[in-house]
Amino acid sequence: MILPLNPCPHPPVPRGDASPSLSLNLDAIDDTVRKQDGQKADDAAIPTYIWENHFRATIPTRWEGEYPTVYPLHPEWRRGLEFYRKLGLRFWKQNVRKSFWRWVKQKLPPKLLRRAAPHQYAKWTGDRYQWTKNGMSRYQTDLKAITSHPRTIKDWDPARECIEKAGFCSWWEWHQGSRPFFWRWPKHRVSWARDGQDHFVTKDLPNYTRAQKPPKTSEDRTKVWRKMSKVRERLYINVSLVLSLMHWFYVLKGETDIRMVYNGTASGINDCLFAPHFGLPIILYVVRSLMSGYFQADMDIGEMFPNFMLGERLRPYSGVDVSHIRTTKEDLLHHQSEPLTKIPDWELERTRKWERWERNWMGLRDSPYRSIQMAIIAKDMAYGDHTDPNNPFQWSQVKLNLPGQFGYDPTLPWVYKERPDGHLAGEIYLYVDDGRPTGFSEHQCWLAARRFCSMCSYLGVQDASRKRTSPTRTPGPWAGSVIHTDGHLVALVSQKKWDKMKSMIDELKQLMSARTDKKVPHKRLEQIRGFAIYVSRTYDWMPPYLKGLHLTIDSWRSGRKKDGWKAKRPKSRFVIWEWEGEQWVDVRPEEYEEATQDESEAPEWVTPVPRLYRDVDALEQLFSAESPSVTALRPQGSMTTAGYLMGDASGKGFGSAHWEEKMDIEYESGNYSRDMQDESSNYRESGNLTTRLEQLEQEGKLDGKEIFVITDNMAFEGCFYKGHSTSEKLSDIILRLRLLQRRTGTIIHVIHVAGTRMKWAGIDGLSRGDLLEGMMRANSHPLSFLPLSKSAEDRMPGAIKRWVDSWWQERDGSPWGGAPLKLLSPKDWFRLKDINAPRLWVPPPSAMPTVLEMFNDDHMARPHLPHVFVVPRLMTHLWRKQLSKDADVIFTVQCDPVFWPADMHEPLIVMIVFPLTFVDSYKGPWLVKGGTQATHTESTLDKGFKLWKDGRDDPSPDLELGLPSSRFT
Repeated sequence: MILPLNPCPHPPVPRGDASPSLSLNLDAIDDTVRKQDGQKADDAAIPTYIWENHFRATIPTRWEGEYPTVYPLHPEWRRGLEFYRKLGLRFWKQNVRKSFWRWVKQKLPPKLLRRAAPHQYAKWTGDRYQWTKNGMSRYQTDLKAITSHPRTIKDWDPARECIEKAGFCSWWEWHQGSRPFFWRWPKHRVSWARDGQDHFVTKDLPNYTRAQKPPKTSEDRTKVWRKMSKVRERLYINVSLVLSLMHWFYVLKGETDIRMVYNGTASGINDCLFAPHFGLPIILYVVRSLMSGYFQADMDIGEMFPNFMLGERLRPYSGVDVSHIRTTKEDLLHHQSEPLTKIPDWELERTRKWERWERNWMGLRDSPYRSIQMAIIAKDMAYGDHTDPNNPFQWSQVKLNLPGQFGYDPTLPWVYKERPDGHLAGEIYLYVDDGRPTGFSEHQCWLAARRFCSMCSYLGVQDASRKRTSPTRTPGPWAGSVIHTDGHLVALVSQKKWDKMKSMIDELKQLMSARTDKKVPHKRLEQIRGFAIYVSRTYDWMPPYLKGLHLTIDSWRSGRKKDGWKAKRPKSRFVIWEWEGEQWVDVRPEEYEEATQDESEAPEWVTPVPRLYRDVDALEQLFSAESPSVTALRPQGSMTTAGYLMGDASGKGFGSAHWEEKMDIEYESGNYSRDMQDESSNYRESGNLTTRLEQLEQEGKLDGKEIFVITDNMAFEGCFYKGHSTSEKLSDIILRLRLLQRRTGTIIHVIHVAGTRMKWAGIDGLSRGDLLEGMMRANSHPLSFLPLSKSAEDRMPGAIKRWVDSWWQERDGSPWGGAPLKLLSPKDWFRLKDINAPRLWVPPPSAMPTVLEMFNDDHMARPHLPHVFVVPRLMTHLWRKQLSKDADVIFTVQCDPVFWPADMHEPLIVMIVFPLTFVDSYKGPWLVKGGTQATHTESTLDKGFKLWKDGRDDPSPDLELGLPSSRFT
């Protein structure tokens, strides 16, 4: 049992402060506990001192006067701790076996259980058990009846393997691997844990039997042999029927380790599978549970893919040629722990040339989806009851602190769960197998990590103890970024990645001057660009400086000018829809030739465009520091307030209004010079706002602030988040804006609103010299013109739910799919695991990042449930692109229908995600998305609502005709 850090009464710790004052400084006790590269290796040492330090931190204290004193420990306390570990491990192993028997007895008929009572087979004679008359034969008969019963016949062999693997466990490691304890998983997911999820097959599976090539060097072969022997010994690769092979290769993992990858593409098996799209957490999600002074740690799911079972249908087609990696005498000398004297017995019994995978394997198209899906289910179970005061994930209320709200506090998350003590609730974020627990103190963060890892062990999923770190405010990298909470809440990359980016910039300069013809290698540029885009996930000021790379890499394509930009062509009225991976991409006919050009046609060498030289010089300056640059994730300071800037340009004039919640409006109005009047409206409107921001910088009103820039120019918003535009001048304006952001540390959000809202707010009037419209009138607070924090349901109470219910129905009037939609409240977002009903999401636009995070997990763990989203077209950069990857049907409801009148200004975007279900012997399509009926529905609804808005003589869209069917016949 873990005791509290301080059993004595003490005042609550203010939000954002460190753990209670009696907590030990764990970093000072022992070595640095930040994640190191060496911990990535599979044979890395387990940092047991972390657990020992946290054990010491939970020792009760006593008060001597005004100061606490920790009770002293016995010199041999570590030996005592090891004794209790052995005792606990023994109890855990026994409980694994007993829990299975308890579960299986619930499935068997009571009559059979009564007949199989132990006292009928044997009796105690005083010193031993002795068979009763006919006891042995009855026992064998009844055992056969139990194990062959239709309700349990598929359970015994998997359970036997589970219990055997548990028996080989130590306190720290699963020495013979693992298999999910399927009887402990949720009832509706038992078959997934026992047999693996079903695979979405799209065509006949392959018959690939080409022999595997051996490793190139003896050193490589030894590394491969170690990896392959491990998974073969653990029965992840086993002997059984093989109908098709796949080849394997390996990539570097950590400093000296390798990761085995199996080539499912070359064998053709990946072409036969559909893998659903899934979202992974980003920095924006993690920040939701962090404040200055909060703690983070690292934990890892061991053997993430092999933890979970491969579907039975695919196992014969996942063969491996093991002829080159059988154990030899030389291999015996290179065994991981100590030299072996003979070939292991398990391998002597396996003489076949071909074996096959029984678990999810690296390189299979749907292995990431299937494995992460199971991990999300485990995470849901670990979260448990949020009202339990002993639960480290407890919370009492959900608070919305959204931009545009009166009282919005930019130092707090936009959406957060609050504990009864006022702190933010702890969380676990999973980026594939890398876990990131958070908590307001060292102790709470450690408890969060311990609870999730304990749940993994309970379910038969491995916790990689060697990769655990102690909670700290300055953790190592996770999901490509580093987030520190010591002082300000900031993001940065690791020193290693920073140095690598610097070396690549130097390499670019050398490449551009190495040849007399100034040409650079195309392939190497693509590699540099890939890493640069990875780094730009942390630094949002980087994308503009990557434009030169994009232009140079694509300069060989048709329809390009000498400077790499696309040549202007007449616009077409038509749009061709073309499938690209899992997304629908808008391709115009004039771009079709370029979009379909084969990458294999790219030349070996390309000529740098002029923009690349300028970008490299800029990047060299930005990366000139020796240590990584930091990006503020949230403004700091108790007096910090958010700023708003709304601007417009109309003809010859321009206008803008800047305000904070408790200050007067600072407005500006004037006329452009003759030269500016000749520029495009996109350039004038974006230039107006950027110039105003630069003025605010000079006045010292932006340093460390958060500001929301409101525009009715969609091109400006898109260019800001994309980082560049086909217009060179607009790209240069974005460059100015990003430089300003970097100089001042300002957090800038650019938000597009409807032109009618700009007029209603009076900003359009400002650009025309009218100072008496909208927010410029007395007693009109400017925030009342920006409903960023209001959902469609808030703005039209009851109307949205009634409208959706009117068409979410079968022809007989019953709810579609047999269940009515559940309108989700903010509290419901965080307890979806307890809601078994179709979801209706009607959130505020500014809450959509959190909604996306919750939806991603929910859609993976419960793919059988449909979702309907109804969101005003605001702050779409935060959600529309990501959500459209999962949505089957997307349409826009223009203003003017009865339930969404014209004074709402922005239209509603409706997205429907249909259930994903499996049907045996069916070969797709597995999604409604992209189908003829779904595409026709989208087109009809978009056109209908537009015609309704325009007031034409055309029937309104009929939503009562029924939704596209997701049933398979």
